Amino acid sequence: MVDDGHLGERVTPTGAAILKHLEPSYGGPSTPAKLIRSGIGFGTKTFQGMSNILRVSQFETHISRTNTEQISVITFEVDDQTPEDLAIGIDNLRHLSNIIDVTQNVVFGKKGRQAMQLQVLCLAEHESQAMDACFNETTTIGIRYHRVNRRILNRTETLHKGINVKTVMRSGKLTAKADIDDVAQSATSHNSRVDSRTRAESSVLKKLK
Repeated sequence: MVDDGHLGERVTPTGAAILKHLEPSYGGPSTPAKLIRSGIGFGTKTFQGMSNILRVSQFETHISRTNTEQISVITFEVDDQTPEDLAIGIDNLRHLSNIIDVTQNVVFGKKGRQAMQLQVLCLAEHESQAMDACFNETTTIGIRYHRVNRRILNRTETLHKGINVKTVMRSGKLTAKADIDDVAQSATSHNSRVDSRTRAESSVLKKLK
C-alpha cells in the first residue's frame, strides 16, 4: 500500500479482493522480463490534479544464465595497526563464511600518513556480522557501508580426483576453472600445478560437453 496524500476510496471491493489474492510485489519485476501485454482502464471518480487511470502490465520472465543478488560493500582505513597483525586480521576475515572477499589498497590519509584501505564484500543479510568482524580483527573505529546489486554467472561444481572444478556458460561457450587450493594440495611445483589444473579442467569440460 502506498499513500499518495489523496483522500477517498481508491479501489472497489472486487479490485481489493483480486489484489489480495494475487499478492503482487511493488516496483515491477526484479529480474529481466519481457512485456507481453498491458491494459489501461479509466475510473468514473474525479480527483483534483490527478488522473483516475489504472494500468496493468503482464511480464514474461526468461531463464537467465546469471543470478542477481544484493551485497554489502564495507570500506574503512587502518593506519595504526602493525602490518604483521593486520595481515593476520585480513586473513581471518577472508576465511569467514559470511564474507565473499577482502581487497586492500595503500592510501594516504590525514597529515599525509600512509594507511591501508580495506574493502569487504558480503551478502546483504550478513552485513551486521561482517562489520562486527571488521571491528574485531582491525583497529578501525569507523566503517562506511552501502548495498549494491551484483550479477554472477550460474555455475556448476564438479569434483575430479579431489579437485573441485567450477564451470560456467560464457557467451555460448562452456569454460572451467579448477580450485587453486585443491590443485596446490595435489602438486609440489609450478609445472605440476599447471599440469594438474589443466588435466582437471579438460577432463570436466570433456565430460560435460
